[in-house]
Amino acid sequence: MTSAPAVIVFDLEWTAWEGSRAANWSRPGEHREIVQIGAVRLDPALNEVGAIDLIVRPTLNPVLSDYFIALTGLTQARVDRSGSTFGRTLDELLDFVGAQPAVVYCNGSDNTVLAENCRINGIDIPTAMNGFRSIRPWLRDAFGVTDERIDSYKIPLLIGAIRVTTGHDALHDARCIADGMRHARHRLGIPLPHER
Repeated sequence: MTSAPAVIVFDLEWTAWEGSRAANWSRPGEHREIVQIGAVRLDPALNEVGAIDLIVRPTLNPVLSDYFIALTGLTQARVDRSGSTFGRTLDELLDFVGAQPAVVYCNGSDNTVLAENCRINGIDIPTAMNGFRSIRPWLRDAFGVTDERIDSYKIPLLIGAIRVTTGHDALHDARCIADGMRHARHRLGIPLPHER
């Protein structure tokens, strides 16, 4: 009998400006450059057994916008002090995922943004990323939500949390996704996509 694969949940924060989401980052000079990667490793019961919180120095727009700073709470000083190159940070994420089979989930387009950042930084997209997938359609179905976008930090509302903290912190948001997965599987009896 083979053991269940590790489950990794990750979330990203990337550069943004006032109106960039509505314009889909199509205005001159706007790119979705990753600034923070947060990820949690879950055991077969979906309990957290490990976490990473990585800061990335953007390449094309190294100076964060005031809008981004207000949205995320990430400061220019923290990025300058603690940030690493995208390539090194991607390696750290892939090391965290590990060489053993793992199921890697995000909520939305984070896997696409990882690939965009590989292109921005001239890095071949690692084959390990081919299995990264969005759990958003499953979350929508599990909780009966029709809204196309389910903000990760609002998932606690779907599971009856009284208070929702401010989002847009990658590690916090990854934990919120994991909370939703745990609730839907254990309380609602809905298997995760890889368990079907």
